[in-house]
Amino acid sequence: HLGHSFPTRRSSDLEADIAEVVQTGKWIGDCFVYTNGANRLNYLVGGQTHTITHFDSYVPSTCFGSSRN
Repeated sequence: HLGHSFPTRRSSDLEADIAEVVQTGKWIGDCFVYTNGANRLNYLVGGQTHTITHFDSYVPSTCFGSSRN
């Protein structure tokens, strides 16, 4: 199973399933911002995933700082 389930920051309840490989990610408020295996920067809010941009190459985890949620 390539998808990931991410709990909310406030509880142990699952917020959503992401049916792709998450490379890096971070909660920013109520929004989960992440990169995937296809070099896309996406965000998840309200159970919906949206693509922000596509990258030509690998995006290093330093885009999100040192913490990985």
